Amino acid sequence: GGGGGGGAPSGRNKHMGESSTIIGTCSSGVTGMTDRDILAVINPPASERERTALVAAGNTILPSQSAWRMQTPIGKKIASGVRANFFAVNPTSKSGMIVNYHVHIYKVDRTGAVETVDVAATEDTRVTTSLLLRLKKKHPEWNVGNFAYDNRSSLYTSNKLPFTAKNDRNEPFFQEIVGISTIDEGESMKKRYSIHLTEIAVLYLPTTPAGWADLDAVVIRALDTAVFSFARWEQVLDNPTYFLVGSKIFYAHSDSFPLAPSYIAKRGFYSSLKSCMSGLCLVVDMSVNCFMASGDMPELMFRSANYRNFEDFYRDAERGLRPDSIAKINKVIKNAKIKLNHLGHWRKARELGPPSNSKASEFDYEGKRVTVAAYFEIMSKTKPEYSKCLKNGKLKYPALPTINIGSLKKPVLVPSELISVPGGQSRSQVMDGEMTALMIRHAAVRPEERMKFISEGDSATTTGVVNLIRNDSTAADFGLSKTSLEPMMVPACVLPQAKLRYAGDKMVDPGFNGTWNIDRPQMKFVKAPPAPNKDGSYTYGVLVVGNGPPPGPWKERVAEFTASLEKDGLGTGVKLHRGGDPMPSNDRPENLLRCFEIMKKGGARIVMVLMVTDSYGFIKLVSDKMGLPTQCVKWKNVDRPPRGFHLNLLIKLNTKLGGTNHTLISRATVKPGSGLFQDPPASLSWLFDKPCMLVGIDVSHAEPGSDRESMAAVVASMDGRASQYVAHLSAQNCRVEMVHALTDAMMSLLTSFKERNGGKMPAHIIIFRDGVSDGQFDQVIEKELPAVKSALELMGYMSGSVRIAIVICQKGHHTRLVYDEAPAGAASQYINPCPGLVVDSSGGNKSIVNANINEFYLNSHAAIQGTAKPCKYALIFDEIGFKLSELELLTYWTTYLYARCNKSVSYATPAYYAHWASKRAKDLFAAGGKGQDLLDISAMWARNEGHSTMFFI
Repeated sequence: GGGGGGGAPSGRNKHMGESSTIIGTCSSGVTGMTDRDILAVINPPASERERTALVAAGNTILPSQSAWRMQTPIGKKIASGVRANFFAVNPTSKSGMIVNYHVHIYKVDRTGAVETVDVAATEDTRVTTSLLLRLKKKHPEWNVGNFAYDNRSSLYTSNKLPFTAKNDRNEPFFQEIVGISTIDEGESMKKRYSIHLTEIAVLYLPTTPAGWADLDAVVIRALDTAVFSFARWEQVLDNPTYFLVGSKIFYAHSDSFPLAPSYIAKRGFYSSLKSCMSGLCLVVDMSVNCFMASGDMPELMFRSANYRNFEDFYRDAERGLRPDSIAKINKVIKNAKIKLNHLGHWRKARELGPPSNSKASEFDYEGKRVTVAAYFEIMSKTKPEYSKCLKNGKLKYPALPTINIGSLKKPVLVPSELISVPGGQSRSQVMDGEMTALMIRHAAVRPEERMKFISEGDSATTTGVVNLIRNDSTAADFGLSKTSLEPMMVPACVLPQAKLRYAGDKMVDPGFNGTWNIDRPQMKFVKAPPAPNKDGSYTYGVLVVGNGPPPGPWKERVAEFTASLEKDGLGTGVKLHRGGDPMPSNDRPENLLRCFEIMKKGGARIVMVLMVTDSYGFIKLVSDKMGLPTQCVKWKNVDRPPRGFHLNLLIKLNTKLGGTNHTLISRATVKPGSGLFQDPPASLSWLFDKPCMLVGIDVSHAEPGSDRESMAAVVASMDGRASQYVAHLSAQNCRVEMVHALTDAMMSLLTSFKERNGGKMPAHIIIFRDGVSDGQFDQVIEKELPAVKSALELMGYMSGSVRIAIVICQKGHHTRLVYDEAPAGAASQYINPCPGLVVDSSGGNKSIVNANINEFYLNSHAAIQGTAKPCKYALIFDEIGFKLSELELLTYWTTYLYARCNKSVSYATPAYYAHWASKRAKDLFAAGGKGQDLLDISAMWARNEGHSTMFFI
């Protein structure tokens, strides 16, 4: 699949020269890492492989950093280390404690009765924050220190508040009814709330460095709330200095970048605290976010409807806007926060209403039917707040649609010209592909620019976020005012690079480039697909899909494209033969099915689908259900193929047909005995000497706001090369992360493994679990691990007969590692790290990894654009007894076995394949597929009937 992929699969990246700078600083030279050193890790003596006693006694779940795990280190240390976007906090708490209060907020109705539903988590944060501010103002005796409030249910103080009452659980308690603030800073008597504050915990802060390295999550949450306290309290203002989005702030007056007519992007700061081996650190990163454009509502309306100017828009409004224009505007403004300029109130927009001067806007007022325009004329004669917003007492644009701030049944209509749209309204959920591409362009900045922004801000902010925190009184009260201005220098090393084997034992050494060329025709794929035709060729079909006439001289274009593909195929050892003329079709399922069946009967092993229109999901739904591999290519890449495009296709074609592009080379100097599962021997890990299965698990969710099912994918390697995988797809309840059908998935995958390996089961299963946060580790242990063990037991294998390890892969963090190539004493000059850079617990009290579990950051790829982001790995379950060097090298070298390009990729290949498989499931559902379709497709492709299993790449 992949929509035809992109770009050249090989060649030297323009930023690769950075790697040599880092390599040159490694003590004793990375290139001096010998095969003997590597063999000590991937092929240890038999006496060192039995580790049952080491992992016994409860050291399998969240295994600790035992000394034996640090034995046999691998890689060469970078003498100067690398910079991380971590800033040492050097905590200096004044009181040594933090007091946690739970905030309950209940509405008070007009009779004075207190409602029973706590709205602290759902009410507008402007309201909740203003209520706490008013409460604090009314009680000067509470001025015992600064407050840190998360704008919802948690309030933290650096000293106890003087509460005299206690609740029925004997907890200090306070309750009072408060009205929201009015425009004149008074207190409303109409909109009131009952505020309940309960002291639920006193958190005592550590007094030793070791304590700060192992800080409880509750304490970190409290300190995190204080980090951006200066921005949190500002959210009650109409024009705050900073916009707050979760753990990110954005300077209101900084430059913005247009993403779409109604949306902009801004750069800001992400900031969060982390407790690690070096103590408490502040992680700061540049963040880019999508916001709704602010300003007058009429301007937002005409831009949303794709008009070039307001005059054209209003001219059409006078005649009546088209339904599609109304729909576009409603899509943008629905649930947007708006300000009623004449009253100063904030409300939520529901949808467009009828024009202010139309009969449809009429309502009863003092015994008459009046339009909205007429009503505002009446009000302007008696109420100054109306007259100041209406020139000559009349609306300037009465034909504009109104904005409904009520409901569909009880509309409340306000003229749009009296409404403004405040800034700072995050809209990340509305981004489409084009907006995302523009966003990435603004976010993908080189390390030098990113680190400068983190430290100094931009021309508008003029200061970095660390300075803001150091100068904030609330942060000072919580001990954060001594945070270092200098990003931390972190111990790091570079792992030995993988070397690759092609047909005829030809070797390719990518070095530190993270990408490689294969010199055709001398370099062929290590294994061609099975069961070729008698002449050694593989028949393929060509289908041109578009909902209209094929473009131009399409047959000639197809002939040129396939001729080049077949020529390059010969060079790689895959002889392709086109079976018949290309067939045109639209994307109707019945027509696709008819064409595919004709091609399959004609002997086609795979079909090249050339897409004139994007019909990817429909194509895959039909072809996957009938067990026919397809390779989709966008027509623009047929018309003008990018350099190296055909080779990129062949890499996928060979794998989809059941072949293997390359393996790792054997590091053995003496040929090991026969009968090993690992192919070639001593190439990846000693665990592969016996049957071993690499498993990837990922779950993809629908876009925010959707209640569609989540898609779970489990993939597993089937051979000693770790090259061929089988996938199991399933649908489950919306936004459920733990895989519901994991037992069934593992049973299916284990059955496939046995069929392909002479009835043998894997002795080891190594699971790479993607998409799980730190807070979900326990769920994986409690729910997914038992599901895997249940599958083994149902197949007759008792606990312990197959050893399992679970490694969590995380890309959704904000850690950045960069190399500072400036000489000592000079200004920093940051560049990206090379592939193989690893930061782990070997750095001791200077390391940024977790102090309790086996965690490491690995940069396994060469960054094409922007600043590289390493993947964070955590070993959360281990019956095997991994040494850290073994796990790091195994993980790193799997990234060279990825079959979609000639590059090492950014995280472990099993997890990456699971990502693609779950994405395929989403595409199938979007095309009309059902949950049973996913199960049927999984079962079909898992059968060992001679065809490929890797339909999902």
